[in-house]
Amino acid sequence: MLKLDLNIGAKLSLTMLLGLILTIGCSTGSNPEPDPTPVMVSPTLQSPANNTIIEDKTPILDWGNVNKAVEYEIVIDDSSSFSYPIVAESVQSSSYTIHDVESLSEGTYYWKVQCRDIEGNWSEWSTVYKFTIMVESGTDVSGTVFFVGSSDPISGVLVKINQLSDTSDINGYYEIVNVPVGEQTLTAFKSDFEFYSESITVGIGDIEKDIFMTTSILSTSVSGYVTYPNGEPAAQVQVKIGTIEDTTDSNGHYHLPSIPQGNVIIEAINTDCEKDIFTSDIYLFSDDKQYDIELPACYVIDSKTDLIWQKYNKTRHNYNSAHTYCQSLNIGGYDWRIPSVKELQSILEYDQEPPIDLLKFDLEIIDSSDLREYDWYFWTSTNDASGSNHWVIQFASSFLGETTKPYYDSVEMNIRCVAGNPITENDFTDNTDGTITDNKNNLMWQQEKGFYGSFDDGLDYCSDLLLADYTDWRVPTISELTTIIDYSKYEPALANGYFEIFAYDNYDYVSSTPTIHTPGGNDIYIVKFSDGSVLFDHDSAYILHGIRCVREP
Repeated sequence: MLKLDLNIGAKLSLTMLLGLILTIGCSTGSNPEPDPTPVMVSPTLQSPANNTIIEDKTPILDWGNVNKAVEYEIVIDDSSSFSYPIVAESVQSSSYTIHDVESLSEGTYYWKVQCRDIEGNWSEWSTVYKFTIMVESGTDVSGTVFFVGSSDPISGVLVKINQLSDTSDINGYYEIVNVPVGEQTLTAFKSDFEFYSESITVGIGDIEKDIFMTTSILSTSVSGYVTYPNGEPAAQVQVKIGTIEDTTDSNGHYHLPSIPQGNVIIEAINTDCEKDIFTSDIYLFSDDKQYDIELPACYVIDSKTDLIWQKYNKTRHNYNSAHTYCQSLNIGGYDWRIPSVKELQSILEYDQEPPIDLLKFDLEIIDSSDLREYDWYFWTSTNDASGSNHWVIQFASSFLGETTKPYYDSVEMNIRCVAGNPITENDFTDNTDGTITDNKNNLMWQQEKGFYGSFDDGLDYCSDLLLADYTDWRVPTISELTTIIDYSKYEPALANGYFEIFAYDNYDYVSSTPTIHTPGGNDIYIVKFSDGSVLFDHDSAYILHGIRCVREP
């Protein structure tokens, strides 16, 4: 009985032991506890420190070494979303260098790192760091200083940011370089203006900052009308006080706002007559001022012919361009045109060089030793009898030449425009006594051919002439001799039926006017009546010309 009891006890004990082992084994396999510690630790970023500014475009990026890490993955992007990484590399060390071939431009960048152990376990990504590359130590701030409410620049303004400064130039422009990044105070100062101050944020990249300043002086306005001496309104004339300007309308009216009170200078300029500039000092009070301006005359009125002449010859033109230029001329409200050859001859002064009254006219031509240089020629609107040549007058020697179309019409020559009633053809009267009276020019002419011989003999001939009971005959001046030319005629270029003429040597007739430009004074002006040209020739006893006598009736 005792033996049996022991066996039963042993069996129970073994059965209980096996049950316990099975229970423990099943419980461990079906309900494991989670491990709270990651397999690999995330790297700690070190350099560049977060939110720093650096100048190096190829920086070295460092992070702390992670135990058991065999590989690190680094990504760099200009966006914190890392959507399109600029750099995505795997390295074995705890640093990465941006190489020259992938150098970064100026700007802001984000970076992060993760690591892996030998069994392929990856860590979480590190904290994201940010750095900014800015090669220069600061940013350039530039702009223009204006009057408030206008586009007129202000020069001489001292513009400052901390200790950095610049002074605005004639166009109001300033530039301050290398301004530190951050909040800065921009100031501007000039006498008679209110002090300007503004806070600005300086970041990466140059800044354009215009400044608008208010004058501390009380202001007013000036307006009025601009006219020519003849009372006609002067349109398209620039009127200005300082940097404030306006252009007159078709009625000659202008208006200048925001003019500082006190003593100012007002100017008026006609762009078609830039040499005659109106300038005056005026004193402005608080009330708006009405100020009318009479421009200096950009034209000359010839009392002999009542023609109105352009005072200045500013530019050269070919013939067609000269015609357009005169028609568009904005002077005096007159209708301008190219002068005829007789009109242009009427202002010649043959006894001086250049042959024009420089007290009345301006002569802008190049001084040249070649007296037939194109620089000295002036256009006329007169064609010769053939209709194929334009007459021109050369204001070096008063040589009346001709140019051939179409080639010479393309040459650029001077132009002096004219206005007023055109000079008409002469009014001749045949006195039926061997004389012809020029009623227009108040001259009496010998009707017959006259004398053919040397100049000195011609002088004697006219002084001894008794014709129609008159004895005060003389050799005509060149100005008088040109009045009987008829440029519509050829061989001779004389009014039909009034004058007889010698048909020798191109119908040349001599005047009493010597040329002053010839050394020794041995040349005399002559008219070639074959076509009407004015030339000069020697007054030698061996050179013969026709001579027609004249007198005042």
